[in-house]
Amino acid sequence: MALALCPSLAFAQKTSGKEEDGPPAVQIGKEKLFPVNTNWVADSLDGKQLWSGPDRPSIYVDKQLRMKGFDGCNFFSVTAYPLKAQKLVVGPLAIARQNCGNVAAERSFLNAVRGAKEWDMEGANTLIVKGLGGTVRFERGL
Repeated sequence: MALALCPSLAFAQKTSGKEEDGPPAVQIGKEKLFPVNTNWVADSLDGKQLWSGPDRPSIYVDKQLRMKGFDGCNFFSVTAYPLKAQKLVVGPLAIARQNCGNVAAERSFLNAVRGAKEWDMEGANTLIVKGLGGTVRFERGL
């Protein structure tokens, strides 16, 4: 696992160039860079819009590959490792738990994040995360 991870990270560091906030994913050959330092707001899960208003789930991945997010009710953190060929490995979730109104949507979103296996970009403003828990489409946030 470490051998597969290191070349990908070295590739991302080598091609990222300057220290900038929120660089978009850049196509370099067949590899894309995972979009770090960018806020992403969930738009849909498996093509269905489960959320509306200001409490939509969101994620943010920093340069140390720590993902922080909001599931619509609770905040969570997890480590997310982008690999070659736009694959993704997500570690265990650490989450604050409070009672929420839309438990089914919250659980579906967390299952999709935790089960993520691959990612892709559509342009510079749409991030797609696919895996065992479904496909989440994110739009670039503020």
